[in-house]
Amino acid sequence: MRNWGLLLVAVYAVTFGLGSGNAAAQINEPIKPIPLEMKLDPRKVELGEKLFFDKRMSKDNSIACIQC
Repeated sequence: MRNWGLLLVAVYAVTFGLGSGNAAAQINEPIKPIPLEMKLDPRKVELGEKLFFDKRMSKDNSIACIQC
């Protein structure tokens, strides 16, 4: 079985010249790493939880996101 993650990293490195000091390619890269710490707004988290459990989000008010 192939290690697809390693293959993708190798293709990425060749395509964008990583390891060769090609800083311009790294700056223009649209894919950014996920930050180690996320700044969360407690009000948005609370709203997200309410919407996730709210059955009114379905077409016929019968199912919430949590149930699917």
